[in-house]
Amino acid sequence: MILLLSLVAATPTAGAQSKTKKAPKPAKEVAPWKAEKKAERQARRNPDFSYTGAEALVVTDHMPRFRGGSVRVFQEWVQAQVVYPEPMRQQHVEGTVVASFVVTKEGLIRGIEILRTPHERLGQEVEKVMKLSKSWRPGYDAAGQAVDVRQSIAVRFTL
Repeated sequence: MILLLSLVAATPTAGAQSKTKKAPKPAKEVAPWKAEKKAERQARRNPDFSYTGAEALVVTDHMPRFRGGSVRVFQEWVQAQVVYPEPMRQQHVEGTVVASFVVTKEGLIRGIEILRTPHERLGQEVEKVMKLSKSWRPGYDAAGQAVDVRQSIAVRFTL
């Protein structure tokens, strides 16, 4: 007895189609300035002003700039914006508040520290105004890379 075996190939019907997966599209390159703007927007949405980055530099080849000027322009801006708290005025509290902060690679102020203050309330007022400041132009090292830079200002409260 001879047994014959035959294979029948199934043909796809008109309604059935073979599905093939498409190759994923390559990731688009994002322009560096767009990435920086996105990081800045995300940082501005974050109310946390703490600084958790690496050690900030104190001196760089190109220091950060505020409104086209140096840290002195920022100090004058803070001095003009700060409001003398009325209870401190009535108690005749005078003195200088010294504050330190970091200008990040993105041009934002983070890590505000009040180093010296005649009264806690005056330090809080200076910190509040500093948090309102707009973006800075970041500092750059000799290689042209943006770097975090620590700055300090002194704000006087006199009657």
